Amino acid sequence: MKQFDVAIVGGGIAGLVASIDLAREGKSVVLFEKSSQLGGRAISVKKNGAFDQLYETAVRSGVSVITGKNATEIEHDGAVRKIKFADGQEMDVTHVISATPPAVTSRLLGAAGCKSVLRWKEQARAIEAASLTLSLKRLSAPDHFAVLGLDQPVYFINQSKFTRLSEDGASVVNITKANGTGGTDAKADERFLERTLDLIQPGWRKEVVARQYLPHIAVAYDFMNAGREDRFPGPAVPEIAGLYVAGEWATHGENLADAAAASGRRAVRRVLKDMEAVRSGRETILV
Repeated sequence: MKQFDVAIVGGGIAGLVASIDLAREGKSVVLFEKSSQLGGRAISVKKNGAFDQLYETAVRSGVSVITGKNATEIEHDGAVRKIKFADGQEMDVTHVISATPPAVTSRLLGAAGCKSVLRWKEQARAIEAASLTLSLKRLSAPDHFAVLGLDQPVYFINQSKFTRLSEDGASVVNITKANGTGGTDAKADERFLERTLDLIQPGWRKEVVARQYLPHIAVAYDFMNAGREDRFPGPAVPEIAGLYVAGEWATHGENLADAAAASGRRAVRRVLKDMEAVRSGRETILV
């Protein structure tokens, strides 16, 4: 395979932001995404959204984007050596940003693993939500485009109020119930969302064109909490030179998409610092 200065595993917001920043610094960058689409949880069917603009910027900046490429192992011996893929291919590389959840990064490191990533994985507390998305022919209360619960952790939004999401003029709405670290009943959550929607958009059941219920969406794979030993995980993995982590879970105080983007930029700054140290003949001190 062609050689690159940096390889990024994971095509979500963190991975794309990191790829753009590195390319703009003159580094050759390849981004691998195992699914057929980039975006992670930010995937959008319609074009011209914020994420699509990130992708287009990455391509214009010279990033090589490869989808449908499943990384199975990051080979290392105290330093990153190569990435192995499910199709049997391998790529030699010395700098890798794993823009994936901590459990995925831990799995990529194989049996050898490393203490820091294992600790980040074991101490992670994922935040979940139950989400019901509907395509409705008509809204009985079109002025109710956003509703926030006061006594329940629920949020409703008419996404079609702000952008076109259907070809036939149907309205795409979403209602989500935050479930903290999980443990709730999926069927009960669905009934709760439906009853709440009865209050917000009476008669909605007769207008359904399509629906999708996702009972256990991962809102965040970790957050700053008292049980997290490392208050600020990453961006460098202390035990493995040339390995960095990014993603909303590696927050240093930001939230959700902001956390993802900020973590990607932190990883880039550290990569550039380490590359400069090697070029100048200085040893890199990992912290």
